[in-house]
Amino acid sequence: MERSRVNIAVGIFVILGLVALGYLSVKLGQVSFIGGRGYALDDERARPASDAIAATMRQALELLPALRGASVIRCWSGTEGYLPDHQPVIGFSATTPGLIHAFGFAGAGFQIGPAVGEVIAELVRDGRSTTPIEAFAITRFNASTTAPAG
Repeated sequence: MERSRVNIAVGIFVILGLVALGYLSVKLGQVSFIGGRGYALDDERARPASDAIAATMRQALELLPALRGASVIRCWSGTEGYLPDHQPVIGFSATTPGLIHAFGFAGAGFQIGPAVGEVIAELVRDGRSTTPIEAFAITRFNASTTAPAG
């Protein structure tokens, strides 16, 4: 079986000044640094902020001085979905038995995605998780809604 070429993701979360460099990806000789904040154009579109791009590049050079002289070939920004309490929903649906939720990470999925994947795998396999996830239940938004776990 041929192995596919994948991104190498390195979980870096270093706070240097006010902006966090949260993730980098290396693929086909390009290095992607993801972090900072953009600004909303409207409810569906966003643009990277030039000060955030500059701060991310300064941070990248502090971490990897060999990148000095590298060119920025593209920048992007997107909208993030935040829940009222800024925490994700992880666990069984309150209305649809057997449906498992894992959403609302608002950018933190890069950092916690592998751990959430293990939790979801346990829920699928065992119907429960050894990791305490009650604080992330969908029912925290509507205490009167209950449903069986599996």
